[in-house]
Amino acid sequence: TYWCRCNACRPMTTYEESLCCKDEVPHDFFGETTCIAEHMDFQTVCLNVTVLKTTLNMLNNLRGNTIVYENESLRYAAYRQFTWWVHNRLGKGINRVIPSCAIWAIRDKYPNESNTSIPFLEAREEENRL
Repeated sequence: TYWCRCNACRPMTTYEESLCCKDEVPHDFFGETTCIAEHMDFQTVCLNVTVLKTTLNMLNNLRGNTIVYENESLRYAAYRQFTWWVHNRLGKGINRVIPSCAIWAIRDKYPNESNTSIPFLEAREEENRL
Protein backbone atom coordinates (compact mmCIF):
# COMPACT_ATOMS: atom_id res chain seq x y z
CA THR A 1 0.00 0.00 0.00
CA TYR A 2 2.91 2.36 -0.72
CA TRP A 3 0.46 4.25 -2.98
CA CYS A 4 -1.84 5.18 -0.06
CA ARG A 5 -1.69 8.76 1.18
CA CYS A 6 -4.66 8.68 3.59
CA ASN A 7 -3.29 5.79 5.70
CA ALA A 8 -6.59 3.85 5.49
CA CYS A 9 -6.15 1.88 2.25
CA ARG A 10 -5.61 -1.86 2.24
CA PRO A 11 -4.16 -4.16 -0.41
CA MET A 12 -6.38 -4.70 -3.44
CA THR A 13 -6.62 -7.55 -5.94
CA THR A 14 -5.43 -5.60 -8.97
CA TYR A 15 -3.09 -2.72 -9.70
CA GLU A 16 -6.00 -0.77 -11.20
CA GLU A 17 -7.93 -1.00 -7.91
CA SER A 18 -4.93 0.16 -5.85
CA LEU A 19 -6.11 3.74 -5.64
CA CYS A 20 -6.17 6.16 -2.70
CA CYS A 21 -8.96 8.66 -2.11
CA LYS A 22 -6.36 11.45 -2.14
CA ASP A 23 -5.75 10.66 -5.82
CA GLU A 24 -9.37 10.17 -6.88
CA VAL A 25 -11.65 12.40 -4.81
CA PRO A 26 -11.66 16.20 -5.33
CA HIS A 27 -9.91 18.02 -2.49
CA ASP A 28 -13.01 20.00 -1.44
CA PHE A 29 -14.78 16.77 -0.36
CA PHE A 30 -12.40 16.14 2.54
CA GLY A 31 -13.10 19.06 4.84
CA GLU A 32 -11.13 18.37 8.02
CA THR A 33 -10.79 14.61 7.49
CA THR A 34 -7.70 12.92 6.14
CA CYS A 35 -9.61 10.07 4.47
CA ILE A 36 -12.90 10.19 2.58
CA ALA A 37 -14.12 7.07 4.42
CA GLU A 38 -13.94 9.02 7.70
CA HIS A 39 -16.07 11.89 6.38
CA MET A 40 -19.52 12.21 7.93
CA ASP A 41 -21.12 12.56 4.49
CA PHE A 42 -19.51 9.28 3.36
CA GLN A 43 -20.99 7.57 6.42
CA THR A 44 -24.44 8.93 5.53
CA VAL A 45 -24.37 8.60 1.76
CA CYS A 46 -22.50 5.30 1.41
CA LEU A 47 -22.99 3.33 4.64
CA ASN A 48 -26.45 4.23 5.96
CA VAL A 49 -28.74 1.24 5.39
CA THR A 50 -31.85 3.38 4.85
CA VAL A 51 -30.10 5.43 2.16
CA LEU A 52 -28.84 2.24 0.48
CA LYS A 53 -32.28 0.62 0.53
CA THR A 54 -33.70 3.78 -1.03
CA THR A 55 -31.00 3.57 -3.72
CA LEU A 56 -31.97 -0.03 -4.45
CA ASN A 57 -35.64 0.99 -4.65
CA MET A 58 -34.75 3.74 -7.11
CA LEU A 59 -32.68 1.37 -9.25
CA ASN A 60 -35.54 -1.11 -9.14
CA ASN A 61 -37.93 1.54 -10.47
CA LEU A 62 -35.57 2.09 -13.41
CA ARG A 63 -34.77 -1.56 -14.16
CA GLY A 64 -37.62 -3.59 -12.72
CA ASN A 65 -35.24 -5.85 -10.77
CA THR A 66 -36.36 -7.84 -7.76
CA ILE A 67 -35.09 -6.14 -4.62
CA VAL A 68 -33.14 -8.28 -2.20
CA TYR A 69 -31.75 -6.46 0.82
CA GLU A 70 -28.67 -8.58 1.41
CA ASN A 71 -25.10 -7.43 1.99
CA GLU A 72 -24.21 -7.97 -1.68
CA SER A 73 -27.00 -5.64 -2.79
CA LEU A 74 -26.16 -3.10 -0.10
CA ARG A 75 -22.50 -3.11 -1.19
CA TYR A 76 -23.54 -2.56 -4.81
CA ALA A 77 -25.79 0.33 -3.75
CA ALA A 78 -22.96 1.81 -1.65
CA TYR A 79 -20.56 1.68 -4.61
CA ARG A 80 -23.16 3.40 -6.80
CA GLN A 81 -23.81 6.02 -4.13
CA PHE A 82 -20.10 6.77 -3.84
CA THR A 83 -19.82 7.25 -7.59
CA TRP A 84 -22.89 9.48 -7.77
CA TRP A 85 -21.77 11.49 -4.73
CA VAL A 86 -18.19 12.11 -5.93
CA HIS A 87 -18.49 12.05 -9.73
CA ASN A 88 -22.18 12.67 -10.41
CA ARG A 89 -23.56 10.74 -13.35
CA LEU A 90 -20.76 9.38 -15.49
CA GLY A 91 -22.82 8.25 -18.46
CA LYS A 92 -23.35 4.92 -20.15
CA GLY A 93 -20.18 2.93 -20.59
CA ILE A 94 -18.08 5.04 -18.20
CA ASN A 95 -16.92 3.58 -14.88
CA ARG A 96 -14.55 4.95 -12.26
CA VAL A 97 -12.48 3.01 -9.77
CA ILE A 98 -13.53 3.55 -6.16
CA PRO A 99 -10.63 4.20 -3.76
CA SER A 100 -9.43 1.29 -1.65
CA CYS A 101 -10.26 3.01 1.65
CA ALA A 102 -13.89 3.53 0.57
CA ILE A 103 -14.23 -0.02 -0.75
CA TRP A 104 -12.90 -1.50 2.50
CA ALA A 105 -15.16 0.71 4.63
CA ILE A 106 -18.14 -0.58 2.62
CA ARG A 107 -16.94 -4.20 2.76
CA ASP A 108 -16.38 -3.96 6.52
CA LYS A 109 -19.90 -2.60 7.06
CA TYR A 110 -21.57 -5.09 4.68
CA PRO A 111 -19.29 -8.15 4.60
CA ASN A 112 -19.46 -10.89 2.02
CA GLU A 113 -20.23 -14.19 3.71
CA SER A 114 -18.17 -16.19 1.18
CA ASN A 115 -15.27 -13.73 1.51
CA THR A 116 -15.07 -13.20 -2.26
CA SER A 117 -15.41 -9.96 -4.16
CA ILE A 118 -15.80 -8.91 -7.76
CA PRO A 119 -12.88 -6.73 -8.86
CA PHE A 120 -13.40 -3.50 -10.76
CA LEU A 121 -15.13 -4.21 -14.05
CA GLU A 122 -14.88 -2.18 -17.18
CA ALA A 123 -18.20 -0.64 -18.27
CA ARG A 124 -19.22 -3.35 -20.75
CA GLU A 125 -18.47 -6.13 -18.27
CA GLU A 126 -20.48 -4.33 -15.55
CA GLU A 127 -23.49 -3.87 -17.85
CA ASN A 128 -23.41 -7.56 -18.78
CA ARG A 129 -23.23 -8.57 -15.09
CA LEU A 130 -26.47 -6.75 -14.25
